[in-house]
Amino acid sequence: MREMKDSGIDWIGTIPQDWQLSKIGSLYTQRNEKVSDKDYQPLSVTMQGILPQLATAAKTDDGDNRKLVRVGDFAINSRSDRRGSCGISPLDGSVSLINIILTPRTAMHPGYYNWLFHTTLFADEFYKWGHGIVADLWTTRWQEMKSITVPVPEYAEQERIAAFLDAEYAEIDAVLEKTRASIEEYKKLKQAVITQAVTKGIRGDRPMKDSGIEWIGNIPAGVPISRVGLHFDIVLGKMLCSAPVDDNYTLESYYCAADVHFEGLSNGEKKKMWFSPDEKEQYCVKNGDLLVVEGGAGAGGCAIAVSTDVPIYIQNSIMIVRSKGISKDKDECLMDSADRYDNSLSLVVRLPTCVILSLRISILFARTLTILRISF
Repeated sequence: MREMKDSGIDWIGTIPQDWQLSKIGSLYTQRNEKVSDKDYQPLSVTMQGILPQLATAAKTDDGDNRKLVRVGDFAINSRSDRRGSCGISPLDGSVSLINIILTPRTAMHPGYYNWLFHTTLFADEFYKWGHGIVADLWTTRWQEMKSITVPVPEYAEQERIAAFLDAEYAEIDAVLEKTRASIEEYKKLKQAVITQAVTKGIRGDRPMKDSGIEWIGNIPAGVPISRVGLHFDIVLGKMLCSAPVDDNYTLESYYCAADVHFEGLSNGEKKKMWFSPDEKEQYCVKNGDLLVVEGGAGAGGCAIAVSTDVPIYIQNSIMIVRSKGISKDKDECLMDSADRYDNSLSLVVRLPTCVILSLRISILFARTLTILRISF
């Protein structure tokens, strides 16, 4: 077993006995040359390394006021909100002034320090040496960074470590890519099975007919067409209210778009706003309600509500789809599936009487939901 020693540095811990320690300022010198992006191509310092400037990068009119980066230089973003954005540049170019550009002083393997500076432990240490008014504006400058202590193996070992990590990273990345591809294939299979079942049934071959609705297509010949408004009430959520109108208002928890997912409703702490007694009656979520996200980034997300210990209400980004009780049995709706179609959502709902209802909620025209068709 390799002999180890205490580095005396909290973030590093123990290191091999023959390793040394050094300040970053002894390993690197700062390159602080101002250039123009007209002479040197603009680059972005990202968590994936140094890349040609991203289309999404924030741009200014001050293209003549940038920092020079040479091939082999190490660049790191000094801002805490870009923590982990760093790397060795494969290109000559220019970067934003917010970045620190480092050039090696002595013979060293840049790949080893590239991996070291990408660790979470180093990112936390880098942040600790910084300063600022608030966390989002926290900055670590070269004057502070150069005093950070780092481990220094022999050059040959730096080279071996860098080669090992390059190979391991490539292998792990390949496994992840295959895993993502498999997940996507299983998602497609799942949706195909659901679509087949809810639009064609599960009893095998039987006479079919054209539903007359494009997204549904053919349906079993014995399945009629009806309208959502005959079977469901739609309750649109309450606009945000930051202050009580009178003494009758109380501060209550509510569901917002971030709480509604296909896997279910969030169980975490809820946001609160003011509701009147009448509003509490109107917007209160009941057991079995289908909650649907009306707009925004989560548009189309939906989940079935279950009983909670305390009443919870809905905000205006959420709508309640509530059964009118067309069955004599207990009115509990169970969501069997949900699928997105461009700007619309297809939901399949099963009532206790085994009636299958398939409704299409248009994200762009959600407030006209009651005139949309369903098949059952």
